[in-house]
Amino acid sequence: MDFIDVSQFQGNIDWSKVSRNYTMAIIRAGYRGYAAGNIKEDPYARKNIKGALDNGIKVGLYFMSQAVNQSEADAEAQFCVSLLRAFGITSAEIAYDSEWSGAPNRSGRADGLSRAARTEICNRFCLIVAQCGYSPLCYASTSWFDEHLVKSDLHMGIWCAQYASRNTLTGLAWKYWQYTSSGSVDGIQGKVDLSRTAEGVVSGPAQNVTTAADRIDVRDSVMTLSLAEDGEKLFYIDGKKTNFHVYEFACRDRSDKILVDGKLVRYLQKIRDHFKAPVSINSAYRNEAYNAKIGGAHTSYHCKGMAADIVVTNVPTLDVAQYAQRSGILGIGWYNYTGGFVHIDTRSNKYYWRQDSKNASYYQVQSFIAESKNPVTYKIKGYTLRTLRYSDRGEDVRFLQQLLNAQGFSCGSADGVFGGLTETAVRNFQRTHGLSVDGVCGINTWTAILAIY
Repeated sequence: MDFIDVSQFQGNIDWSKVSRNYTMAIIRAGYRGYAAGNIKEDPYARKNIKGALDNGIKVGLYFMSQAVNQSEADAEAQFCVSLLRAFGITSAEIAYDSEWSGAPNRSGRADGLSRAARTEICNRFCLIVAQCGYSPLCYASTSWFDEHLVKSDLHMGIWCAQYASRNTLTGLAWKYWQYTSSGSVDGIQGKVDLSRTAEGVVSGPAQNVTTAADRIDVRDSVMTLSLAEDGEKLFYIDGKKTNFHVYEFACRDRSDKILVDGKLVRYLQKIRDHFKAPVSINSAYRNEAYNAKIGGAHTSYHCKGMAADIVVTNVPTLDVAQYAQRSGILGIGWYNYTGGFVHIDTRSNKYYWRQDSKNASYYQVQSFIAESKNPVTYKIKGYTLRTLRYSDRGEDVRFLQQLLNAQGFSCGSADGVFGGLTETAVRNFQRTHGLSVDGVCGINTWTAILAIY
């Protein structure tokens, strides 16, 4: 399926004519100035959104970022979300546009970012988008993905621009390919960017239409695979295509050999099917040298190809851990903090554990259904409260959100789920009131919030 993306540079669009040939449009929401750094709405954004919607065209957004830190990434993502919500759009794709600013001599405020910093900002933008219930994308050219982003750390939809007969992006499974900037579309004067979805499109040396030679049939044993030879291949389970490529299980040092337990692929696909959401693999196979470099245990199941650390898009890590337990997975670790994840492995003996902050020791638990330890609570102004952090949920989280919203630190809806917006609001409150800025609502932050009332 082909679709268009447009901005103010296409001028006035006759959307009724566009709708005869296209059912989807990604519209520029706005941009951040490359000098002063102010967010500006595309002057045609609202007109384009309304025109597309009025003619039955599915709408997505993209934002040309010049964010230089995570706080600015938050603001850009929330700007896009607010624009969609103004039109009652509750489900859409939002793309982070990563490219040169256009400033003379590449002097834009974000042009000098390192690959790691730019990737971190992209991930933060996409995290906020997902936390708000929308689907994140990262837009860039093939060369930009290769040279200015850390591809192994990108875990969102990929929208890749390459104006050629094929898309040669490697190391990432692209979702959309912008294949020309010179398209001609009835209803639009001048040239238009055209993109298409992955189905049936040539991608690199092979096609995304999977043939027998492009697949790996899962066996319930540890498979030894090659990143160079098998990386782009899809796993198949009992003749059915999964959502996972071989390269997703590769060691993060990009060494060639990959060990993958077939049972692990089955577990991941079961989780993906249950939540109906993408499963991002932060770490799977590790060779011994890389495992030692990052301080992993010498007995780690990662070194055997039997483990994966995962995040499910827009699903709290506790929900993932609980479902894994109900599914009969025996090795589960819940890393319960900002940027946390769930570890699963294919061990044959049951062992569950959790870790509540990055530098704390993990401890064994019997279940993820009930808390294994009584939370520390304290009384302030008659309220019995506990420390709250990312992925927590409950009435005390809702109470916190209501207080923050009332004081102008927006958490969005008070839904009782401590997500990205709530964490950002807590950080902003802490920064404003001279507290330690960690995004965790502990006794000092609670005291400061309640002191206002």
